[in-house]
Amino acid sequence: MAPPHSLRSRRLARAGQAVTQRTGDAQPHHTASLIDSMDLRVDIVRRGGCATCEARGLGCDEALPACNACRLAQLPCPGYAVHIQWPTELLDVTPTARPLPRPAAFSSFGLPSKEDGLVLHFMKNVARFALAIDYHGNGYRKFATLALHDPMILDAVLAVARSHLSRWHGTVDVESRFYLKKAIGQLQQRFRSPHLLKSETTVVAMLLLATYEVFNGSSKWKHHYHAIAGWTQAFSAAVDLDPFLKTWITLLDTQSGLNCGTALIPQVAAWTAPSPARPSTTSAIDPFLGCSVHLPHLMLQGAQLYQRVSADAVSSEELEQRIDSLQAQIRACEIVPSDRDPPFFAITCYNGVEAVTAMDEFTQHNYMNKAIATAEIFRHATHVYVHRIRGDAMQARDEIQQSVNAVFSWLAQVPDAVGPGANVGWALVVIGTELDDEERREYIRCRWKALQVLGIGNTEAAARLLEEVWSKRDVARLFNEPMPRWQDVMRSSGADQILI
Repeated sequence: MAPPHSLRSRRLARAGQAVTQRTGDAQPHHTASLIDSMDLRVDIVRRGGCATCEARGLGCDEALPACNACRLAQLPCPGYAVHIQWPTELLDVTPTARPLPRPAAFSSFGLPSKEDGLVLHFMKNVARFALAIDYHGNGYRKFATLALHDPMILDAVLAVARSHLSRWHGTVDVESRFYLKKAIGQLQQRFRSPHLLKSETTVVAMLLLATYEVFNGSSKWKHHYHAIAGWTQAFSAAVDLDPFLKTWITLLDTQSGLNCGTALIPQVAAWTAPSPARPSTTSAIDPFLGCSVHLPHLMLQGAQLYQRVSADAVSSEELEQRIDSLQAQIRACEIVPSDRDPPFFAITCYNGVEAVTAMDEFTQHNYMNKAIATAEIFRHATHVYVHRIRGDAMQARDEIQQSVNAVFSWLAQVPDAVGPGANVGWALVVIGTELDDEERREYIRCRWKALQVLGIGNTEAAARLLEEVWSKRDVARLFNEPMPRWQDVMRSSGADQILI
């Protein structure tokens, strides 16, 4: 039978191992402080040799730090039993009624505290900033929850959250690319497995990676967009995609078409097209996009028409007919509050119209007015965009000036970048390119500064684009030269952007 002090030593060793396993790497300071608080008194106890020599039936010379028998046999020498004594001043201390608080090693999500904080930031802030109107059932939060069960989605969420948090706080980002590389590596493995490739989670990861690049103001989002286009064409018919994901893909496709002249996903036209399942109400506002649920389909048609004009694939007569038809349909998207047809929120790509409930703050009448104002800003910006498909960027038209004036009137009702005003970047570019008045230009600059507080980098790229357009516009007016479209200016600078 082992001596009592030997049993105590082994029990304390096992207890120390258990503490270390529970705390892990998340709280190394806790174990250290626990040990430092002990006044350990270690006494070497001679008891006939080390445990290895006893087990082998050998005589032990009890040399330190290792006996010669173990050293010659190249065996680890466990040394000798130790007495571990608590300081005498602690032996009579009465325990407190309630244990002192200890730092938790894990969160309620079951993640290390740092990663828990990033997931929480994604759900509380990124999910709110990345769309126009926060609502119950927000898809960003739903897929962040999915991340707790899918390492690939988790790494993509952590990359977006870490990158955004650094920009938001104005600190150097040294961690997000670590998570980004892990997510991309796991995504590449998915492409080697046909069963996993067609999973909905695969396209969620690609959308998150595209969001990472958009938030950083990088044009690398296009690589992910091309992959999403390929996935959608290959698998969307076989996968029952969530309406939120369809709307997310619609945002990328319409922005690529409007800004870059390349809309690559034909399924988007079907998702957004009018259908018998979708009532003809004009008062439904998409909380993700911030515009009428009927407007994305018309935006896409405008982008396709712009693409044909750029390729000289449409006659002047057909162009005028298409523009007139589009303008009439855009006018029909006007949000006019009434008791008979009150405004409400719905997802564009839902098969039908299912109202969603905005978060509590948006139930206030003032916030509904902001949502209506944002929808009207998008409608008037689309009017201007379609007018400018003709290519006469310097030619003034009464309809364009009316829409510009209307947008400035509506912007006054969305005074800040929180809520509906968070995603008006594309509209600011479209309307801003029409401005020659320095006072109005300065107002747009102030709006950019407000948006940049949100920590979303593509607004900075959009502001730089608009400054370059204004510079070229001033030169063109001075020398009576033709003014290139803002899309051409963006492409010539190599900075294709998602501007919303």
